[in-house]
Amino acid sequence: MSIRMRIEKVKNLLQDFHTVMGNEIRAGKKNVSRHFRHVFEGRDRKIWRPENFTRNPIFTLHGYMQGEASLMDLEDFLDEKGFNVDNTPYPFYRDLRFVEDRLTQRIIRAHEITGRRSDIIGHSTGALIAVALACRIPEHVDKVISIAIPESGSEFAIPVWFLQSGRQLLPWNNYVKKLLKIPFPEEVNLYVVHGNWDPLVTHKFSFFPKGAKNIHRVLVKSSGHLSLIESEIFPLIYDILSGRFKGGDEVFEYDPWREKDTDPAVYPADLKAASGG
Repeated sequence: MSIRMRIEKVKNLLQDFHTVMGNEIRAGKKNVSRHFRHVFEGRDRKIWRPENFTRNPIFTLHGYMQGEASLMDLEDFLDEKGFNVDNTPYPFYRDLRFVEDRLTQRIIRAHEITGRRSDIIGHSTGALIAVALACRIPEHVDKVISIAIPESGSEFAIPVWFLQSGRQLLPWNNYVKKLLKIPFPEEVNLYVVHGNWDPLVTHKFSFFPKGAKNIHRVLVKSSGHLSLIESEIFPLIYDILSGRFKGGDEVFEYDPWREKDTDPAVYPADLKAASGG
């Protein structure tokens, strides 16, 4: 590689890093604003509408030291698209196995009411719990969208080691190790979504077997950790839920910052159809 090419590569990396930092700062401000609005203004629960029972119910699981407010905008977006969404918070500070027990009952109940399996969207720690639920009750789960899942745990949980859940998130804890040793059920589709500049996730696409037809990988360009739950990502989530994004064998790179009116997302299935495959 020539010196000029190396300089150009460094410039591109710095430019991408600058973009990511801007996106993360903007996402952090929005997240804080959502939580303040939720605390001081309150929020009515979304009522599940019978006319939406033709679609899978959706459960959204927020990240660590967050609350339902972090996913309020996603909840509103999916509600407007005609989905029944359960965005109830869970006690992240408790034993995560206790959290699994509580959510298991809600998901089974949703299946009984709607007659359909659920889709689960989890961010960060919520993504770990979503994977655990799919492994525990695969007959009640259709799809899991795991966003920024700490596949090997996270050293960032060290400051909260005094909490049971904090210890469970540490890389050397058995909770994460045991969970990722469980074969992911073939009847559930798993979409693993990571940002290309996420400092909280050191191992990306490492622990789920490559080549499995039901496991799909998406790398979001110019994104970190918090920016993966902002409105720019919502079209990808909608396309996964509605079946437009079929996934594929390779890691798919998604650019949410493109000009959407002139450069729509092109997914692997689109390319296959265009080539006559």
